[in-house]
Amino acid sequence: GSFLSFRKAIRTSEVKSPQYTGLCMATVLLSTCLLMGVPPAYAKAQAVAAVAEVAEPLVSKAVIQSYAAVIAPVVTIGLFTSPLEVLISILRKRSSLGVAMLPYLTMQTNCFLWLRYGLQIGDSTIFLPNGLGLVISSLTIVVYTLCSAGKQRLTSLRSAIFNAAVLAALYFYGPTAISSQGLIASTASVLLYGAPLAQLSEVVRKRDSSSMPFTQIFFAFLCAASWTVYGLCVGDPYVIVPNSIGTVLAFIQLIVCNMFKRSKGGSYTFEYK
Repeated sequence: GSFLSFRKAIRTSEVKSPQYTGLCMATVLLSTCLLMGVPPAYAKAQAVAAVAEVAEPLVSKAVIQSYAAVIAPVVTIGLFTSPLEVLISILRKRSSLGVAMLPYLTMQTNCFLWLRYGLQIGDSTIFLPNGLGLVISSLTIVVYTLCSAGKQRLTSLRSAIFNAAVLAALYFYGPTAISSQGLIASTASVLLYGAPLAQLSEVVRKRDSSSMPFTQIFFAFLCAASWTVYGLCVGDPYVIVPNSIGTVLAFIQLIVCNMFKRSKGGSYTFEYK
């Protein structure tokens, strides 16, 4: 009876923190055990039950989803803002600096596809970070093209126009079914996550991982893992499948980077040729 009274009193107290309430319950119950000579096993069981009552909301699906809905976009935005440093350098020197344009075109396409899918299903967690990524990648492409010179400018302009035409065609004439949009976006994500594996043969041959962007791969792993958790919470297979595959691919790449250390002075920047 005393244990039930203690539990009821603490549960109905004005303490707002569930963690603090659970700790109080466990402490009071176990202390009472020592004072009253109650069998420790029984007191322990009561303490565990008391903590479980207040701890359950902390690990509920809704709570996990709320955390994932914050972490996934934040990590994604961090990845999408990485080109800004290169963009500033291009503007300052009025030169493309030998930067490869393909990563920005890929980023633009991927962001567009997920933005469209997120808007279609009305999920702001998906479309907001990808909308920002689309703006950043498009701005980078424009600046890159303007700061290029000679044949490179012409090539960049053609690539930018072609990619914009493809995206416009997808927007106006592409499939409108959610399943089709989700499938296209998922495929693009898997290709994006697996892109660094193109360097795998070179890494194994040279036993040097300098050609693989470790920082990008690490954050891609965090990004894919957080989106996988979010997808599981909302039950969206088009988020779960590509990001779970991306998590595995990024993890494999991290293992490769760890197996084959970088050569001294070796470095890799994702945006550079």
